[in-house]
Amino acid sequence: FKMPDSWSARTLIAPQIDRSKTSFEQTDQFLHMGVVRETADGLIVRGARMLATMGPTADEVIVYNLPGLKPGDERHAMMFAVPIDTKGVRLICREPFDEGASNSFDHPLASRFEEADALLVFDDVLVPWDRVFLHGNVTIANAMYPDTNLRNHTAHQTGTRGIVKLQTAIGVAIAVAEAVKASQFLHVQEMLGECIGSLELAKSCIVRAEVEFETTPAGGVRASLTPLQTLRGFLPRAYPRVIEVLQTIGAGGLLMMPTAADFASPIAADVEKYYQGADGMAAKERIALYKLAWDLAGEAFGMRQMQYERYYAGDPVRIVAGNYLAYEGRAELRSMVDRALALAGDPTKTKH
Repeated sequence: FKMPDSWSARTLIAPQIDRSKTSFEQTDQFLHMGVVRETADGLIVRGARMLATMGPTADEVIVYNLPGLKPGDERHAMMFAVPIDTKGVRLICREPFDEGASNSFDHPLASRFEEADALLVFDDVLVPWDRVFLHGNVTIANAMYPDTNLRNHTAHQTGTRGIVKLQTAIGVAIAVAEAVKASQFLHVQEMLGECIGSLELAKSCIVRAEVEFETTPAGGVRASLTPLQTLRGFLPRAYPRVIEVLQTIGAGGLLMMPTAADFASPIAADVEKYYQGADGMAAKERIALYKLAWDLAGEAFGMRQMQYERYYAGDPVRIVAGNYLAYEGRAELRSMVDRALALAGDPTKTKH
Protein backbone atom coordinates (compact mmCIF):
# COMPACT_ATOMS: atom_id res chain seq x y z
CA PHE A 1 0.00 0.00 0.00
CA LYS A 2 1.45 3.38 -1.05
CA MET A 3 0.16 6.64 0.35
CA PRO A 4 -0.70 9.29 -2.25
CA ASP A 5 1.62 12.27 -2.59
CA SER A 6 -1.06 14.57 -1.18
CA TRP A 7 -4.63 14.15 -0.10
CA SER A 8 -7.51 15.73 1.78
CA ALA A 9 -9.53 14.70 4.81
CA ARG A 10 -13.07 15.96 5.26
CA THR A 11 -15.22 16.91 8.20
CA LEU A 12 -18.97 17.33 7.86
CA ILE A 13 -20.76 17.27 11.19
CA ALA A 14 -20.84 19.11 14.50
CA PRO A 15 -19.68 17.45 17.74
CA GLN A 16 -22.30 15.52 19.71
CA ILE A 17 -22.95 17.90 22.61
CA ASP A 18 -26.69 18.55 22.78
CA ARG A 19 -28.40 16.94 19.82
CA SER A 20 -31.81 18.29 20.81
CA LYS A 21 -30.62 21.75 19.73
CA THR A 22 -29.47 23.12 16.40
CA SER A 23 -26.06 24.80 16.09
CA PHE A 24 -27.06 28.36 17.02
CA GLU A 25 -29.03 27.10 20.06
CA GLN A 26 -26.01 25.54 21.81
CA THR A 27 -24.90 27.04 25.14
CA ASP A 28 -21.84 28.47 23.40
CA GLN A 29 -22.43 29.77 19.89
CA PHE A 30 -19.04 28.40 18.82
CA LEU A 31 -19.27 24.87 20.19
CA HIS A 32 -20.28 24.04 16.64
CA MET A 33 -17.80 25.62 14.26
CA GLY A 34 -18.96 28.96 12.96
CA VAL A 35 -17.83 32.28 11.56
CA VAL A 36 -16.66 34.78 14.19
CA ARG A 37 -16.29 37.63 11.73
CA GLU A 38 -15.35 38.62 8.22
CA THR A 39 -12.07 40.39 7.49
CA ALA A 40 -10.49 41.81 4.37
CA ASP A 41 -8.32 38.68 4.19
CA GLY A 42 -11.04 36.08 4.79
CA LEU A 43 -13.24 34.43 7.42
CA ILE A 44 -12.27 33.91 11.04
CA VAL A 45 -13.77 30.57 12.18
CA ARG A 46 -14.01 29.05 15.65
CA GLY A 47 -15.37 25.80 17.09
CA ALA A 48 -15.17 22.07 16.43
CA ARG A 49 -16.04 19.59 13.71
CA MET A 50 -15.95 15.80 13.42
CA LEU A 51 -15.18 13.15 12.16
CA ALA A 52 -11.86 13.79 10.46
CA THR A 53 -10.71 10.31 9.52
CA MET A 54 -7.00 10.34 8.64
CA GLY A 55 -6.91 14.03 9.53
CA PRO A 56 -3.48 13.82 11.22
CA THR A 57 -1.85 12.49 8.03
CA ALA A 58 -3.81 14.58 5.51
CA ASP A 59 -2.42 17.62 3.73
CA GLU A 60 -5.69 19.53 3.70
CA VAL A 61 -9.15 19.35 5.23
CA ILE A 62 -12.37 20.11 3.36
CA VAL A 63 -15.21 21.42 5.51
CA TYR A 64 -18.84 21.44 4.40
CA ASN A 65 -22.35 20.82 5.73
CA LEU A 66 -24.80 18.01 5.36
CA PRO A 67 -28.45 19.11 5.06
CA GLY A 68 -30.22 20.01 8.27
CA LEU A 69 -29.23 23.60 9.05
CA LYS A 70 -32.05 25.79 10.38
CA PRO A 71 -32.76 29.51 10.03
CA GLY A 72 -30.45 31.08 12.60
CA ASP A 73 -27.58 28.77 11.66
CA GLU A 74 -26.18 31.22 9.11
CA ARG A 75 -22.82 31.58 10.84
CA HIS A 76 -22.47 27.78 10.71
CA ALA A 77 -23.30 27.47 6.99
CA MET A 78 -20.02 27.26 5.13
CA MET A 79 -17.76 25.29 2.84
CA PHE A 80 -14.02 25.80 2.66
CA ALA A 81 -10.65 24.02 2.50
CA VAL A 82 -7.46 24.78 4.41
CA PRO A 83 -4.09 23.05 4.93
CA ILE A 84 -4.18 20.81 7.98
CA ASP A 85 -1.22 22.69 9.49
CA THR A 86 -2.97 26.06 9.30
CA LYS A 87 -2.36 28.18 12.38
CA GLY A 88 -5.12 27.60 14.92
CA VAL A 89 -6.17 24.17 13.64
CA ARG A 90 -5.83 21.44 16.28
CA LEU A 91 -6.66 17.74 16.15
CA ILE A 92 -7.80 15.67 19.11
CA CYS A 93 -7.27 12.02 18.12
CA ARG A 94 -8.69 8.85 19.59
CA GLU A 95 -6.27 6.30 21.02
CA PRO A 96 -4.68 4.40 18.13
CA PHE A 97 -5.38 0.70 17.77
CA ASP A 98 -1.87 0.20 16.42
CA GLU A 99 1.14 2.44 16.97
CA GLY A 100 3.38 0.66 14.51
CA ALA A 101 4.73 -1.94 16.90
CA SER A 102 2.24 -4.77 16.35
CA ASN A 103 3.31 -8.00 14.73
CA SER A 104 1.68 -8.19 11.30
CA PHE A 105 1.03 -11.93 11.74
CA ASP A 106 -0.93 -11.34 14.94
CA HIS A 107 -2.70 -8.21 13.66
CA PRO A 108 -2.75 -8.44 9.86
CA LEU A 109 -5.30 -5.65 9.35
CA ALA A 110 -4.70 -3.27 12.25
CA SER A 111 -0.95 -3.23 11.59
CA ARG A 112 -1.54 -2.10 8.00
CA PHE A 113 -4.83 -0.24 7.75
CA GLU A 114 -5.35 1.70 10.98
CA GLU A 115 -7.05 5.04 10.24
CA ALA A 116 -6.78 7.81 12.81
CA ASP A 117 -10.09 9.51 13.68
CA ALA A 118 -10.04 13.01 15.09
CA LEU A 119 -12.04 15.97 16.29
CA LEU A 120 -10.92 19.16 14.56
CA VAL A 121 -10.76 22.34 16.63
CA PHE A 122 -10.61 25.69 14.86
CA ASP A 123 -9.21 28.33 17.19
CA ASP A 124 -9.93 31.62 15.37
CA VAL A 125 -8.53 30.24 12.13
CA LEU A 126 -8.19 32.57 9.18
CA VAL A 127 -9.69 31.06 6.02
CA PRO A 128 -8.55 33.16 3.02
CA TRP A 129 -11.33 34.26 0.70
CA ASP A 130 -9.92 32.20 -2.17
CA ARG A 131 -10.44 29.13 0.06
CA VAL A 132 -14.08 29.95 0.87
CA PHE A 133 -16.64 28.27 -1.40
CA LEU A 134 -19.84 29.03 0.53
CA HIS A 135 -20.64 31.22 3.49
CA GLY A 136 -23.67 32.42 5.45
CA ASN A 137 -26.49 31.02 3.31
CA VAL A 138 -28.45 28.24 5.01
CA THR A 139 -30.57 27.48 1.93
CA ILE A 140 -27.61 27.01 -0.36
CA ALA A 141 -25.66 25.09 2.30
CA ASN A 142 -28.55 22.64 2.69
CA ALA A 143 -28.96 22.35 -1.09
CA MET A 144 -25.28 21.91 -1.90
CA TYR A 145 -25.24 18.19 -1.10
CA PRO A 146 -28.59 17.00 -2.57
CA ASP A 147 -28.82 19.40 -5.52
CA THR A 148 -25.38 18.77 -7.03
CA ASN A 149 -23.64 15.65 -8.24
CA LEU A 150 -22.00 15.27 -4.83
CA ARG A 151 -24.81 13.19 -3.34
CA ASN A 152 -24.96 10.71 -6.22
CA HIS A 153 -21.21 10.37 -6.61
CA THR A 154 -20.57 9.90 -2.90
CA ALA A 155 -23.45 7.42 -2.71
CA HIS A 156 -21.86 5.43 -5.56
CA GLN A 157 -18.51 5.52 -3.78
CA THR A 158 -20.19 4.51 -0.50
CA GLY A 159 -21.77 1.48 -2.13
CA THR A 160 -18.64 0.38 -3.98
CA ARG A 161 -16.53 0.68 -0.83
CA GLY A 162 -19.13 -1.19 1.22
CA ILE A 163 -19.28 -4.04 -1.27
CA VAL A 164 -15.52 -4.57 -1.04
CA LYS A 165 -15.78 -4.77 2.75
CA LEU A 166 -18.67 -7.22 2.46
CA GLN A 167 -16.67 -9.37 0.05
CA THR A 168 -13.69 -9.42 2.41
CA ALA A 169 -15.70 -10.31 5.51
CA ILE A 170 -17.76 -12.96 3.72
CA GLY A 171 -14.62 -14.47 2.23
CA VAL A 172 -13.08 -14.73 5.69
CA ALA A 173 -16.26 -16.31 7.10
CA ILE A 174 -16.27 -18.93 4.33
CA ALA A 175 -12.57 -19.68 4.82
CA VAL A 176 -13.00 -20.06 8.59
CA ALA A 177 -15.94 -22.44 8.11
CA GLU A 178 -14.06 -24.55 5.57
CA ALA A 179 -10.85 -24.64 7.64
CA VAL A 180 -12.46 -26.90 10.24
CA LYS A 181 -15.21 -28.41 8.05
CA ALA A 182 -17.96 -26.46 9.84
CA SER A 183 -19.22 -25.74 6.33
CA GLN A 184 -20.79 -29.21 6.21
CA PHE A 185 -23.52 -28.19 8.68
CA LEU A 186 -26.84 -26.91 7.35
CA HIS A 187 -27.13 -23.98 9.75
CA VAL A 188 -23.65 -22.77 8.77
CA GLN A 189 -24.51 -23.11 5.09
CA GLU A 190 -27.70 -21.13 5.73
CA MET A 191 -25.77 -18.30 7.41
CA LEU A 192 -23.18 -18.16 4.65
CA GLY A 193 -25.93 -18.26 2.04
CA GLU A 194 -27.57 -15.29 3.76
CA CYS A 195 -24.29 -13.39 3.58
CA ILE A 196 -23.83 -14.19 -0.09
CA GLY A 197 -27.40 -13.03 -0.73
CA SER A 198 -26.60 -9.70 0.93
CA LEU A 199 -23.53 -9.30 -1.25
CA GLU A 200 -25.43 -10.01 -4.45
CA LEU A 201 -28.23 -7.60 -3.51
CA ALA A 202 -25.64 -4.91 -2.85
CA LYS A 203 -23.93 -5.50 -6.19
CA SER A 204 -27.29 -5.40 -7.95
CA CYS A 205 -28.01 -1.95 -6.51
CA ILE A 206 -24.78 -0.62 -8.02
CA VAL A 207 -25.47 -2.15 -11.42
CA ARG A 208 -29.04 -0.85 -11.50
CA ALA A 209 -27.88 2.64 -10.51
CA GLU A 210 -25.46 2.63 -13.44
CA VAL A 211 -27.83 1.10 -16.01
CA GLU A 212 -30.79 3.30 -15.02
CA PHE A 213 -28.63 6.44 -14.88
CA GLU A 214 -29.94 9.97 -14.42
CA THR A 215 -29.45 12.84 -16.83
CA THR A 216 -28.46 16.10 -15.16
CA PRO A 217 -29.86 19.52 -16.14
CA ALA A 218 -26.50 20.23 -17.76
CA GLY A 219 -26.83 17.14 -19.97
CA GLY A 220 -24.39 14.93 -18.12
CA VAL A 221 -25.15 11.53 -16.66
CA ARG A 222 -24.76 10.13 -13.17
CA ALA A 223 -25.74 6.96 -11.35
CA SER A 224 -29.38 7.06 -10.26
CA LEU A 225 -30.00 7.88 -6.63
CA THR A 226 -32.83 5.55 -5.55
CA PRO A 227 -30.88 2.24 -5.69
CA LEU A 228 -27.83 3.95 -4.20
CA GLN A 229 -29.83 5.28 -1.26
CA THR A 230 -31.39 1.85 -0.88
CA LEU A 231 -27.88 0.43 -0.61
CA ARG A 232 -26.92 3.14 1.89
CA GLY A 233 -29.74 1.94 4.11
CA PHE A 234 -28.91 -1.72 3.53
CA LEU A 235 -25.17 -1.78 4.26
CA PRO A 236 -25.40 -0.59 7.91
CA ARG A 237 -27.49 -3.70 8.59
CA ALA A 238 -25.79 -6.14 6.24
CA TYR A 239 -22.18 -5.61 7.30
CA PRO A 240 -22.74 -6.03 11.08
CA ARG A 241 -24.76 -9.16 10.28
CA VAL A 242 -21.85 -10.63 8.31
CA ILE A 243 -19.52 -9.88 11.22
CA GLU A 244 -22.00 -11.60 13.56
CA VAL A 245 -21.97 -14.65 11.29
CA LEU A 246 -18.16 -14.66 11.29
CA GLN A 247 -18.15 -14.49 15.10
CA THR A 248 -20.68 -17.33 15.29
CA ILE A 249 -18.84 -19.62 12.87
CA GLY A 250 -15.43 -18.91 14.43
CA ALA A 251 -16.90 -19.57 17.88
CA GLY A 252 -14.39 -20.29 20.65
CA GLY A 253 -11.62 -20.85 18.14
CA LEU A 254 -11.33 -17.11 17.66
CA LEU A 255 -10.45 -16.63 21.33
CA MET A 256 -7.58 -19.08 21.75
CA MET A 257 -5.07 -18.45 18.99
CA PRO A 258 -1.39 -18.35 19.99
CA THR A 259 0.99 -15.60 18.86
CA ALA A 260 3.65 -15.46 16.18
CA ALA A 261 6.28 -15.71 18.92
CA ASP A 262 4.98 -19.13 19.96
CA PHE A 263 6.27 -20.68 16.73
CA ALA A 264 9.82 -20.07 17.96
CA SER A 265 9.17 -21.07 21.57
CA PRO A 266 9.34 -24.37 23.55
CA ILE A 267 5.64 -24.95 22.82
CA ALA A 268 6.09 -24.74 19.03
CA ALA A 269 5.53 -28.49 18.57
CA ASP A 270 2.25 -28.32 20.50
CA VAL A 271 1.13 -25.35 18.42
CA GLU A 272 1.89 -27.20 15.19
CA LYS A 273 0.00 -30.26 16.41
CA TYR A 274 -3.10 -28.87 18.08
CA TYR A 275 -3.87 -25.87 15.88
CA GLN A 276 -3.90 -27.63 12.55
CA GLY A 277 -7.06 -27.53 10.44
CA ALA A 278 -8.96 -30.09 8.39
CA ASP A 279 -7.47 -31.92 5.40
CA GLY A 280 -3.89 -31.34 6.49
CA MET A 281 -4.16 -27.57 6.84
CA ALA A 282 -0.97 -26.48 8.61
CA ALA A 283 -1.27 -24.80 12.00
CA LYS A 284 0.49 -21.68 10.78
CA GLU A 285 -2.03 -21.31 7.94
CA ARG A 286 -5.05 -21.86 10.18
CA ILE A 287 -3.77 -19.53 12.91
CA ALA A 288 -3.07 -16.81 10.34
CA LEU A 289 -6.64 -17.16 9.04
CA TYR A 290 -8.15 -16.98 12.52
CA LYS A 291 -5.97 -13.98 13.38
CA LEU A 292 -7.35 -12.27 10.31
CA ALA A 293 -10.88 -13.16 11.38
CA TRP A 294 -10.32 -11.87 14.92
CA ASP A 295 -8.81 -8.62 13.65
CA LEU A 296 -11.99 -8.15 11.63
CA ALA A 297 -14.59 -9.46 14.09
CA GLY A 298 -13.19 -9.10 17.58
CA GLU A 299 -10.36 -6.63 18.03
CA ALA A 300 -10.77 -2.87 18.41
CA PHE A 301 -9.82 -2.36 14.77
CA GLY A 302 -12.68 -4.55 13.57
CA MET A 303 -15.17 -3.04 15.98
CA ARG A 304 -14.23 0.42 14.74
CA GLN A 305 -14.84 -0.77 11.19
CA MET A 306 -18.28 -2.09 12.13
CA GLN A 307 -19.27 1.08 13.98
CA TYR A 308 -17.96 3.16 11.09
CA GLU A 309 -20.01 1.09 8.66
CA ARG A 310 -23.17 1.60 10.70
CA TYR A 311 -22.87 5.39 10.46
CA TYR A 312 -20.71 5.89 7.38
CA ALA A 313 -23.51 7.59 5.44
CA GLY A 314 -25.25 9.11 8.46
CA ASP A 315 -28.07 7.92 10.67
CA PRO A 316 -29.34 4.68 9.04
CA VAL A 317 -32.83 5.23 10.48
CA ARG A 318 -33.11 8.61 8.77
CA ILE A 319 -31.72 7.19 5.54
CA VAL A 320 -34.30 4.40 5.37
CA ALA A 321 -37.12 6.72 6.43
CA GLY A 322 -35.95 9.17 3.77
CA ASN A 323 -36.22 6.42 1.17
CA TYR A 324 -39.93 6.32 1.91
CA LEU A 325 -40.39 10.09 1.96
CA ALA A 326 -38.50 10.68 -1.29
CA TYR A 327 -39.68 7.59 -3.18
CA GLU A 328 -41.01 8.64 -6.58
CA GLY A 329 -42.67 5.27 -7.14
CA ARG A 330 -45.25 5.75 -4.39
CA ALA A 331 -47.90 6.96 -6.84
CA GLU A 332 -47.43 3.86 -8.98
CA LEU A 333 -47.74 1.59 -5.96
CA ARG A 334 -50.90 3.34 -4.84
CA SER A 335 -52.36 3.04 -8.34
CA MET A 336 -51.93 -0.72 -8.14
CA VAL A 337 -53.87 -0.69 -4.86
CA ASP A 338 -56.59 1.43 -6.47
CA ARG A 339 -56.90 -0.99 -9.39
CA ALA A 340 -57.16 -3.93 -7.00
CA LEU A 341 -59.84 -2.15 -5.00
CA ALA A 342 -61.72 -1.31 -8.18
CA LEU A 343 -61.92 -5.00 -9.04
CA ALA A 344 -63.89 -5.56 -5.84
CA GLY A 345 -66.61 -3.19 -7.05
CA ASP A 346 -69.43 -1.58 -5.09
CA PRO A 347 -70.57 -3.91 -2.26
CA THR A 348 -74.15 -2.72 -2.62
CA LYS A 349 -74.14 -3.86 -6.24
CA THR A 350 -72.06 -7.00 -5.94
CA LYS A 351 -73.82 -10.24 -6.70
CA HIS A 352 -73.31 -13.09 -4.26
